[in-house]
Amino acid sequence: MNFSLWRIIITVTVACGFAQDAAATMVQKKYGNVEAAIWLPLSQPGRPSPLLIISHGLNGCYNNSFNDFAEVLTEHNYIVAAPKHEDGKCSKDETEMPKADNFFRPETWTAQNFKGRAEDVRTVLKGMKTDIDLQWRVNFKHVGLVGLSMGGYTAIGIGEKRWGWSLPGLKAIVGVSPHCTPYSSQHLMGKLHVPILFAQGAHDAISTPYVEELNGCYAQANAPKYLVEIRDAGHSPWSGKDGEQVSLLMEYYVIAFLDAEVKGKEDKLEQLIQAKEGVTELWYDSGTSSDHFSSVELPVKKATGKMRKAKADQPKG
Repeated sequence: MNFSLWRIIITVTVACGFAQDAAATMVQKKYGNVEAAIWLPLSQPGRPSPLLIISHGLNGCYNNSFNDFAEVLTEHNYIVAAPKHEDGKCSKDETEMPKADNFFRPETWTAQNFKGRAEDVRTVLKGMKTDIDLQWRVNFKHVGLVGLSMGGYTAIGIGEKRWGWSLPGLKAIVGVSPHCTPYSSQHLMGKLHVPILFAQGAHDAISTPYVEELNGCYAQANAPKYLVEIRDAGHSPWSGKDGEQVSLLMEYYVIAFLDAEVKGKEDKLEQLIQAKEGVTELWYDSGTSSDHFSSVELPVKKATGKMRKAKADQPKG
């Protein structure tokens, strides 16, 4: 199979607060008519690694919108794949895809809206399974979906089988500032039976209010579910534009969630529910009771229902 391969050697500051040398290999692939960027750990243990598929936002770019974030994930022994969606835009020369007539009326969206995005994810997963360069490196029984904005719409829809099929091996979903109102406005979030983390910014007026509102996306979602809101973050908290602290907090909570739910390291749940400096909201319901919990002393928001301190909750066993 023809592909271009290049290595990116970087120095990153990881979530625990110290600098270390890190290395990642990015491979450019094409499966069917779908281009994909794939980040691989340079040093991989003698067993396949879990797979994370990232769905970019509307008019985002699949291979440069979240390079640093993808590279950090490889440092935690994940293989990361990102398909290029039809609405992607990686250069000024590319035109934006026309929006559907009902784009700004999410309560009227159907499975036809952005259906191709989900097919892109499925195409890349199928392609990797038959790719002789990669198939032996990936643990396809442990898959996570990460989506930014419209990518969050894509990931949640796949998780709730919106398009009539399930993604094999799917263990968890991370919605980063997810566009989830097409589900919450139609009371569809309850169809999701996959653990989910909502990761968002306090300065994001596009997504955060609708995730956190009464009967919003978080409130409707089934447990296990988690929500972290970062004080200085906007709509793209993994872009690096909001500062180093935002990036480190994103890494800390997203990796803790993925390690717990995708890798099955339940001790990571304790890390996930610890409020760190710079976090304005931290909600969770691990599924051990019917209550919703918060690990920070903040005014109770309607979407959380009954709230308790973190120590009241126990990770699922």
